Amino acid sequence: MENASNALIMAATILIGVLIISAGAFLFNQFGENSKTINERMEQAQKDQINAQFVKFEGVKTCTAHDIVSVANLAKEYNKNNELTIANSGESGSYYIQVTVKASNSDNSVGKLSNFEDATQENYQNFMKKYSLTNDNNQLRFTCKSVTINDKTGYVSNIVFEQNN
Repeated sequence: MENASNALIMAATILIGVLIISAGAFLFNQFGENSKTINERMEQAQKDQINAQFVKFEGVKTCTAHDIVSVANLAKEYNKNNELTIANSGESGSYYIQVTVKASNSDNSVGKLSNFEDATQENYQNFMKKYSLTNDNNQLRFTCKSVTINDKTGYVSNIVFEQNN
């Protein structure tokens, strides 16, 4: 009889131990899921914050040369801070932000300035001098034709500006 009661006590102790371990594993799993969700939300908020700086220009038809240089400097700063270069930007998983400008030259041909974000400050100054005013002192305007967001990374990868006619 004494052995039977000891066996029941041992069985109850083992069941309580298994119950405690199961509850611990369940809580650990729940806390892991919650932290994963929080991390995903924080990453998405960071993407949205970075993208918002560029997406706000999409479709805008009144961009100035100064606006384009500001966007290029913003892209340059982002690329520099994240140690991104044109060389290490693969098409499928690129985090690199590229700025492209299509502008009319003095002979009315359209020139394409790819990788405008990689230009020097002197190039930016020359661009602003050349494309700020027309001959009759009207301000030249550009349209932001597209802002491309990379499907794999969720970050802006390319911004295209085109000079208005």
